[in-house]
Formats: sequence, C-alpha cells, structure tokens
Amino acid sequence: MKIFIGKDISCALNYQHDFIVEYLAERLEIIQNVHEADIIVFPSSCSATEDVILNTINYIDKVLSEKKEGCKTFLTGCLTRRFKENVFLSKVEEWLKRKIDYIIPLNDPIKLLQCVSDQFTDLTPGEFGYAKPYYDTDEIRLYIGNGCLNKCAFCKLTYQNFPLTSVDMEEIKSVIDYANSLNVRKIYLLATNLSQYGLDLYKTPMLPYLVEYIEGKENIESLGLVGFSYKDAINYGFASALANASKLNYISGSLETGSPRLLEIIGNYFTKEQFINFIIAISNKYQKFLDVNIISGLPTETIDDIKETLEVLRIIMPYSVEICEYVNSSFLPLNN
Repeated sequence: MKIFIGKDISCALNYQHDFIVEYLAERLEIIQNVHEADIIVFPSSCSATEDVILNTINYIDKVLSEKKEGCKTFLTGCLTRRFKENVFLSKVEEWLKRKIDYIIPLNDPIKLLQCVSDQFTDLTPGEFGYAKPYYDTDEIRLYIGNGCLNKCAFCKLTYQNFPLTSVDMEEIKSVIDYANSLNVRKIYLLATNLSQYGLDLYKTPMLPYLVEYIEGKENIESLGLVGFSYKDAINYGFASALANASKLNYISGSLETGSPRLLEIIGNYFTKEQFINFIIAISNKYQKFLDVNIISGLPTETIDDIKETLEVLRIIMPYSVEICEYVNSSFLPLNN
C-alpha cells in the first residue's frame, strides 16, 4: 500500500500532522508521486480566512487531479469543523464531500489512521485521539485542549461551533510520567486557550497544577506554553504559580495590541499596565522567553495606538514578536 501525504497546512497549535505522518511513515510505504499512490492523506487543513480556505482547496484539488483511479482520499484538520451558517462555508463543505472519500473530524487522528489501515488497530484513542506520543527527539508537544470560552472581537473561534474541550488530567499526567521515564528533556503544552484548560472538566483552570506537576519531574528540564491567554492568566491569578516555576522558560501568547482603546474594543478586559505588571511578576525570579503575537491593521487603529503597542514591547522586551495582519473576513462579523 503506497501513501502520498499532503503538505502541512496548519498553525503552530496543530499537533495532528506530525503525529499522523510519524505513524504512517513507521508502518507503511510513503511515496512522493501522487499518481502512484493507493491512498492520499491530507493530515492538516486551515480555516482561518476565506483566502486561506481557497488556497487549501486549490492545493487539494491540484493533488487530486493527479491521482489514479481507485485511489482513496482522507482529510482531517480545521476544515472539518462545524461552522455557523454561511453560504461560502456551505459550498466548501459540499465540495469536500464530493472530492474526499473519508473526512475525519478534527482531533481524531487515530480514527484516520485506522481507516487507512488495520495496522493501526493497536492504537487506543484518548480524549483527543492520541495514544502515547512518539519520542524521536528530546522534546514533545502535548496538545491538551481545544476551544475557548471568550468572545473576543475579530477571533474566528467566536463564530465557529468550537466549545472548550479539555483532555482528562490523568491522561496528561500519564504522558508526562512516560516522557519523564524516557528522559525527555522538554515538554510543550499546547491548547487553543491554555489558560482555560480544565474549566469544562473541573470548574477551575488547571494549568498552574500541570506546571507544578512538571516541575516535580526530575528528568524534564524545561517547559514551554503555546496558546497562552494573558487575559485569563491575569484574571485567574496565575502570576505566583508561573513565577515560581523554574522549568517554565517559554511562553507563546497574544497581546494583540498595547492600545487601551483597542484592548477594550477587542474585549481582552485587561489594561496594558496589568499586562506589563504580570510579565514583570512572572519573570522576576526565573527568566521567561516570551513569543508575543500582535495584530496589525485592526479597524480604527491609529498611529497613537501603534505607539502604545511599541511602548509595551519596549518595556517587556520579548524574545520574539509575530505580527499578524488583520484580515476582514465575511464570516467573521466586525465587532467594533
């Protein structure tokens, strides 16, 4: 059985692509020529904007135009989400149903693997469809939650049917224990909103508990947080727990803007002073490398707003800054 794997079309929060590719490459024959493939797998897809969706569909269509007769096709990723009613997205869904044989829901990669071949019957799905992660390096990326309870303006999750869903704590701890037993040096925890992890299952945010749990593992040397919400971390009082975590040295999250006016429009509900004080508090004892996301070109943004953002960045001195251009999407209602 020959497998062609589509390119990675996903963001930093996607864990599925690497997971699926690793297992396919380990047990089946991976080829580069589409026309020779018995199976074509698209392990990831993106639904951030209409332009991204159209680019994804164009790529899929190009690959499918070269497939041989009888070749089976599989797709997973963000294009499999259920969106709120929209004409454009309805057409996308209809197109995918015509073109793809098996559309596997987001966060169920083991189901995809088991549909591809009975060689994967030994894999046992967890809450998010993963078994023990593969360990071919000294670090792992552990996805522990989907969705978000916030209703921030301009965020696509607000307009998708994408509820908060957390992985069971005991499952996460078992993976951490296993990683520690294999001398894995670094763990990244990832989620759509990492700061809200556990609210749906335990009625309280559990990220500080996980940080403390990893702190106690002798072989794990460092921890990174990806998908961190400063808004929720500030409101839930995470500062002390993160400040005392000696292994926590990397945090990736969105500031979006340093302008008080735009922060209020977005609905982040924290002031720039609260943000600055939070960063100072968590970095005072142990250094934290901050990867901060900024949105450029927000509706009504002025030069003064940009200056406010630059002033915040000057004070906190992040390790890196990712500048994302605001895109006005017809299925993301403008809320200002």
